[in-house]
Amino acid sequence: MATVISGSTGITLPDNGSLSTSVAGAMVIDSAGRVTTPNQPAFSAGRGAGNVAVNTVYVCETVRFNIGSHYNNSNGRFTAPVSGRYHINVNLMCNDITQNNKHYHLRINGSEYQRVYSTNGGAYHHRWNWHGVISLQANDYVDIFSNVVVLYGGNALYSDFSGYLLG
Repeated sequence: MATVISGSTGITLPDNGSLSTSVAGAMVIDSAGRVTTPNQPAFSAGRGAGNVAVNTVYVCETVRFNIGSHYNNSNGRFTAPVSGRYHINVNLMCNDITQNNKHYHLRINGSEYQRVYSTNGGAYHHRWNWHGVISLQANDYVDIFSNVVVLYGGNALYSDFSGYLLG
């Protein structure tokens, strides 16, 4: 049997499972029916510390937000706090305009999960993005690895590594 909850200001489901009409909590449903989860693990970071050489982890040191502190801006890893599905986004630009068959890797626990690839050499800076849903176990980590191309990192506005827990 379902329980119907109503309120003119909305409801909040705090961590302890009780109902409240306060605004703080693990899940908030406002009077218009909008649902927010203010503590949902999420992060966004970019790199402004210079280019990243071949065979190097791409570390985004400029953190835009880091709900739950699960992204480590010293080693470039997002570590899953719980098992579930995560939406991950990577948007980078290469700095190597001579290399053909350019690619970088999205890795899980140090193993290649996805290769983000371009075949055009030419005198162009390539901008690649990848986004998708991946399944992670608690304590699995995700990072970016520059395999065969120098990746640009001189301005955090040209890069983004972000993600959030779907459930």
